This record gives sequence, structure tokens and C-alpha cells, in this order.
Amino acid sequence: MGKLSNASIGESIPHAVARQLHRRSSWFRTTLSAMNEGMARSTVLVIDDEPNILSSVRRALELEDYRVEVAGSGPIALQKLADAEFDLALLDVMMPEMDGLQVLAEVRANHPQVAVVMMSGNASIDTAVSATKLGAHDFIEKPLSSDKLLLTIENTIKFVRLGREKAELQVKIGTGD
Repeated sequence: MGKLSNASIGESIPHAVARQLHRRSSWFRTTLSAMNEGMARSTVLVIDDEPNILSSVRRALELEDYRVEVAGSGPIALQKLADAEFDLALLDVMMPEMDGLQVLAEVRANHPQVAVVMMSGNASIDTAVSATKLGAHDFIEKPLSSDKLLLTIENTIKFVRLGREKAELQVKIGTGD
């Protein structure tokens, strides 16, 4: 384990371990490559009116190989959703012009393939319930913990992908269940 201390600044211990294992196993190289390709293809749209949230979340997600776009308002987000494909939208509840629940309703109506995770620093339980009823996959509270944020996004994307794979397999075998 002595070589792990040679991890570059900013490299996490799991990445350092992965780097060491990567050198030792062709199976691990293949598996790690497939995992990284899957995550690298995930595109996240972060929607918040606070520039510091946009930049810090973008940085955290890009370090994990997500492709990230940001939008500072609901209307800008809806335009970006119309112009490009996203796997997930991370959406703040409290925003001027158009609040997060209004944006969520538009996303569900016009872009149902996009998973939505809501976030808020001062939302009530009622707001979280309303967001879930409107189709949000999850709801996280600010201030955002990097670990919680990354885990929520990863789990949501996996859940959505499994749902898509299930639907594709059902079509292939001829069932619509």
C-alpha cells in the first residue's frame, strides 16, 4: 500500500487504488473502462439562480467525469433542454421568474426522459412531496454535501438506465409489462 501515498494532489484514495489495480489486471482495466464510459456519457443540467452553487456543483460533477451544463433560471434551462439531450437535471426549488416546481412540470411534460433531482435550502416537507408528485426522482437539501450529491446523482442515473433497459428488453421479448 506504500505506493498509494504517491497519489497526485486531488486524487482520492479510491482513484489511487483503482490506478494501482488498473496496472495489474486486464479484467479490471476492461471493467473500469466500461464504468468510466457509462459515467462520462451522463450529461447533467444544473439549474440554480445562485452562481456559486452553479460553479461548485459543476466543478464537483466534472471531477467525476460528468458532462455538465448550467442554467441560471428556469427559462434558460428549458431552452437548453430543448436544444440538447440531458440524462439528469439538478433543479433548485426557489428561483425568480419561474420556480423549480414550474420548471419541473415543464420538464416532465416536454422531456420525460430527463430525470430530475430537486434541491433547496429552505423548502418544506410539503414542497418535497409536491415535487415528488410532479415526478422528481429525489430531493436533496442545501447546503449540498458532495458525497450526498454525487451518490444521489449516480443512483438516479442508474435507476433511470435500468428502467430504460427493462423497457427495451420487454420490447425485445414481446411483453409490455
